Amino acid sequence: MIMNFIRGITRITFCILTIIVVGILIFIASFIPIKVGRYQLAFWILIQAVDLLVFGTNIKVEVPESERLNKFEGFLMPNHVSYIDILVLYEAVPTRFLAKNKVRYWPVVGQVAYAIGCVFVKRKDKDSRKNARETMKNIDLFPPIIIFPEGTRGPGDKLLPFRYGGFEIAAETSTPILPVAIVYDRIELIRTYEESIWKAYWRLLSSKERLTATIHLLEEIRPYPEQDPVQLSQETHAKMNEVLTKYQFNIETKEPIG
Repeated sequence: MIMNFIRGITRITFCILTIIVVGILIFIASFIPIKVGRYQLAFWILIQAVDLLVFGTNIKVEVPESERLNKFEGFLMPNHVSYIDILVLYEAVPTRFLAKNKVRYWPVVGQVAYAIGCVFVKRKDKDSRKNARETMKNIDLFPPIIIFPEGTRGPGDKLLPFRYGGFEIAAETSTPILPVAIVYDRIELIRTYEESIWKAYWRLLSSKERLTATIHLLEEIRPYPEQDPVQLSQETHAKMNEVLTKYQFNIETKEPIG
């Protein structure tokens, strides 16, 4: 137990310091119109920071088809089971995401999300949803944009029904969709369904076991304006559920160990 505590405190201190320093750098960089390759300076800084955070949280990210993922421009649609999902996806490929509006006002994180071009939406506000949809229709598809079709974190042992809004936007604009199945080898370490994020975060950071996340890419979808978004969402759900059933849902979970 003592070693768990020391391990957890060391890692969380490292992560907090990294986030603070990176937040300051990104805030400054957001005012500097410089690009590193195809990325704005603020985005490039974030890419380097994610490498540090993944190291600090003792996570290993595996992408069997990394080249296909790095070439993709469009909407990434992954399953959603944990607060770690976004960190894992960023480690796999630089990206942005459609986020709840309250994220915009989180210390450091909100400024970072704004600086890299994330889209914010108040889910219970009709006008906010409409504005977000219009923004998504005209947004640059590089870097790709994450849309969690479940809309919220799921329990980890099943896939929640998909919302069809993202599919509707993709169909109207003929934007490519790449469904992504995130599979964790020790999902019990990071699952946050009906549980405090901070409790799960501490469980991960204090564990001596390394968490491995594998990114499985499904077949790319090329929707068209006449396509029914509800049917498209249901078909995508069925295909992703098949992959997760094979690699995640049938895996016997273990008790978190220190």
